Amino acid sequence: MQREGTRWQALLDESRKHRAWWHLLHTPHSVEEIAARLVCQDTRNFSRSFRRWRGSTPSTVRRLQGG
Repeated sequence: MQREGTRWQALLDESRKHRAWWHLLHTPHSVEEIAARLVCQDTRNFSRSFRRWRGSTPSTVRRLQGG
């Protein structure tokens, strides 16, 4: 049962990673709004997770993409 929970968490994490990237590149939503849409505990937690996934903060990615 533990392994199934771990697998579910990995799938959820992967989905959030892709959805976060898409929202940053294709919507005008703020980082706070994106965090809420992805059901993250708070913006700080979302930014920390995003940095782990992509190697930079959501704000940096948005700025570099011209958003």
